[in-house]
Amino acid sequence: MTTPFVSLEQFALLGKTQFEKSLRLANLQLNSYEKLTQLGMNLAKDVLAEQAAAFKSVSEVKDVPSFFAFQNGLAQPSVEKAVTTSRALYEALTDVQAEFAAFAEEEAQVFNRTIVSGLDNLVKNAPAGSDVAVAAIKSAIAAAGNAYDTVSKAAKQVTTELVEVSNTAVEASASSAAAKPAATAARRKPASAA
Repeated sequence: MTTPFVSLEQFALLGKTQFEKSLRLANLQLNSYEKLTQLGMNLAKDVLAEQAAAFKSVSEVKDVPSFFAFQNGLAQPSVEKAVTTSRALYEALTDVQAEFAAFAEEEAQVFNRTIVSGLDNLVKNAPAGSDVAVAAIKSAIAAAGNAYDTVSKAAKQVTTELVEVSNTAVEASASSAAAKPAATAARRKPASAA
């Protein structure tokens, strides 16, 4: 009588392992959602507080020069806040992506080990001469794993560089946008003083 490929204990262990993986993935998703939601809530609170302060300040404006001073005072903090917020969002998304990537890489490694282990078990019961075919399959699996690692690392590097370039460009354009209201106000002051 031949023994079954998968024993009842192995099947139970497989079910437990899959349940633990599903639970881990669900926790990753919930933690990611919590991080992003908290970031959004903090942003909403900050915007509300800034709007309240701006409303109070605009109600205290009495003349045209103080209005231009008020307007200039709004531009720079808003630009800085936008840059800070985009950077915080980028960091949160990067953390979330890294957690999911680590999970996926770990699962790919486990999958590859499982296939190799299954092939080893198959070789034990296979006819003579089949070990060459199994070695070729193992070699193909290893090559695919190495190719995946190389492509994954290159993609991460390119993504990181693109985001850094984008952040630098946003900061530069934000700084120039913030400087424009100050230059406009400087040109208006002599005209209003005359």
